[in-house]
Amino acid sequence: MALSILAAHEFEFVVEDEKDRMPIFDGMNCGYLMNISRAELLVQQFARDLPQMGLNVETLESEAGAGQLEITYRPTTGLTIGDNGYTLKTSIKEICQRQGYVASFRSKHSKDCTSSSHFCHSLWDSSNTTSLLYDPQHPQRLSTLGQHWLAGLIRHAPALTLLMCPTINCIHRLGTTVVTPTTASWGVDNRSCAFRLSQPPKDNNPDSFFIENRMGGAGSNPYLTMAATIAAGIDGIRNQIPLPAPVQGMASTTAPCPHDTNQNLPRTMQECLDAFQADDVILDAMGPEFVQCFTALKEEEMRLHQKAAENGDHSWHYSFVEHV
Repeated sequence: MALSILAAHEFEFVVEDEKDRMPIFDGMNCGYLMNISRAELLVQQFARDLPQMGLNVETLESEAGAGQLEITYRPTTGLTIGDNGYTLKTSIKEICQRQGYVASFRSKHSKDCTSSSHFCHSLWDSSNTTSLLYDPQHPQRLSTLGQHWLAGLIRHAPALTLLMCPTINCIHRLGTTVVTPTTASWGVDNRSCAFRLSQPPKDNNPDSFFIENRMGGAGSNPYLTMAATIAAGIDGIRNQIPLPAPVQGMASTTAPCPHDTNQNLPRTMQECLDAFQADDVILDAMGPEFVQCFTALKEEEMRLHQKAAENGDHSWHYSFVEHV
């Protein structure tokens, strides 16, 4: 069966003054319009420049952290999905730099502020006219193919963690708040789960029906998060993996985990590497050359992190995660 994935990344980032590294606005008030007003000139520059880079911006709003913004743009297909994610991150950094600001995509910016890169996607036929995710007869409106796809994401979530959270800083984001996942779980409009299924459309229009992979940190690579999600979903379809029941309530506090008590997400870089190297499906999808280089890089990051812990100098790590 030929299918097409329609997707976009949903990035959060923090804007700070370049000189004193103070956030562009204070407080933790998600969606507060006065925060946007305080950043008006910068926001206007985003609105002018991003469409010229091929990004059809749909929303721009303040998020829960001080100086934190979120931008969404229209989804697309193919490699353009990854291109758009990379273009957004690079463009935001350049625009802020020209305005005297720093745009930080650190996944865990501070004790209480985390930034994500959610991967919102839906499945369509090769002509992008018929939804393969939507079934109006299913209680959650999820097609049989969509159920297997989602089950594949859950099955391979531990291995995906390394690709969705590729730095130690990214991993520290998990579990920081009630809306950063800790288990390989799914639920309808449940932001505590690793995978959120959108609310069923009331008008039976599948255009607004999608799956949100909430594992990704803002420091992740959009090409890798896309590839990892697709590899896991396709395996679910090929092997007709059954979908467990959705989580009701907070996924992080639901005990036991309703599908598999061993499906807690890894919480250290070593645990992420172990889960990644134990998953033949994901290893095969990413290819031996990538696996060899990427795992070597993560092992070196762990070595440098341990060295920094011993001498108290973490400047290398801040510089590293600031430029992802």
